[in-house]
Amino acid sequence: MSAHVHTQAPHSSLTGRSEVFDIAVTGIGIVTPLGVGRAVNLERLLAGDSAVKNEIPLGVDSCDAIASARCPDFDLSGLLRFPKSIKYMSRPVQLAMRAAIEAFETSGLERGQIDPFRFAIFTASGQTGLDYTDFSRALDFAWGPDHELDFRLLGGIPSKLIDPYFSLRTLGNGGMALLSTEFGAKGPSGNFVHSETAPALALQAACTELAEGRCDGAIVGGFDSLLHPTSLFALSEAGVLAGDTAHFQQMVPAEGAAFFVIERRSDALERGANIFAEILGIECSLEPPARNGEQSSGRGLRKLVRRLPETCQSFHFAVSPGSAASGSVADALGQVPIVSSMTRATGYLGAATAAVELALGLLSVREGFVPSVTAMETSDDGGLAIYDESSAALETLDPTGIFFSHSWSGQIAAIVARACSEERKVYGVCAP
Repeated sequence: MSAHVHTQAPHSSLTGRSEVFDIAVTGIGIVTPLGVGRAVNLERLLAGDSAVKNEIPLGVDSCDAIASARCPDFDLSGLLRFPKSIKYMSRPVQLAMRAAIEAFETSGLERGQIDPFRFAIFTASGQTGLDYTDFSRALDFAWGPDHELDFRLLGGIPSKLIDPYFSLRTLGNGGMALLSTEFGAKGPSGNFVHSETAPALALQAACTELAEGRCDGAIVGGFDSLLHPTSLFALSEAGVLAGDTAHFQQMVPAEGAAFFVIERRSDALERGANIFAEILGIECSLEPPARNGEQSSGRGLRKLVRRLPETCQSFHFAVSPGSAASGSVADALGQVPIVSSMTRATGYLGAATAAVELALGLLSVREGFVPSVTAMETSDDGGLAIYDESSAALETLDPTGIFFSHSWSGQIAAIVARACSEERKVYGVCAP
């Protein structure tokens, strides 16, 4: 089954439509609360597992238990060219580095195979800022039980207890810089901070650089963590966290990262790469606020799809944005298999959302299934009831999907990608 959104707009350069891309995805790496790496994430997603737990998040013992999802811990030092760079990495940057390394390894590329000045890095990161816990030890020492709570007491010995690299970890583009150093990428670069649509913007920029010949390969992805104490306290004050008695539609803070290695399809064919998917089109727009949010989202998505190239307006499945109304995609597209929201399996991933959902979606349909998720709803006792949604089989080889994302500020984005089925490979590329 496939859907097609019809439009009466003329075929003209004046229609405002975006260009068709011919970009190959040759590497995918992913870290989510479901696990570290492609294999475990795919296995658990298709099994209908959820990583969401109701517990007190690590490092905030004074808080009540909330619904959240944390990635498993892993050792990154043994994978890095420069192990000492870990001291510059925040938790979300470590997630990004682990996912990017997996993506690069699966691409079949060798270090230095692409001219460093033609190897691009584009990232999507969450809102960074000062984490007060960096100063906890110094404050505890300076403000003991017999001292006044005065910042002038932080000089001398207490100041030596402050991590000297804390300021580097607050930089929004710090992850991009560290990835560039690790992979020796000195080509075009950029970092985007636009909530869950940020990876779509990063991917669009990378595809444009490739299509216009300014680079020969790119590492692109998104990463975020909403589980450090500063974020959790801010979300708690805003009243959007889900506890034992809260409705599941409230935010479930989580963390994760997904990265891709992309290159021109012709280059990937020439080197005999294993192509996971092809990026066909990307479009972004700003949806104006409206009283009826669901109707507004459906109308905005239809307009967004019509701005895509004609060849990108037919697809076999769709992924709904996690922060939009549940019926908006069905209202916009009609009869097409829809993944209602993978955040039910992973939690809300902030700026990593669009990248993770693209990775999980492509990996799943390559196996012949629209991803299943574990859904949750309010139970009779006010808690969260869990039920399984079965996977929907896709009989179409090389299925095309549209992946929507929706930021809290009203920005919407659509990525159209064709997955290359594992059973049908022509030198590692989707058959025409």
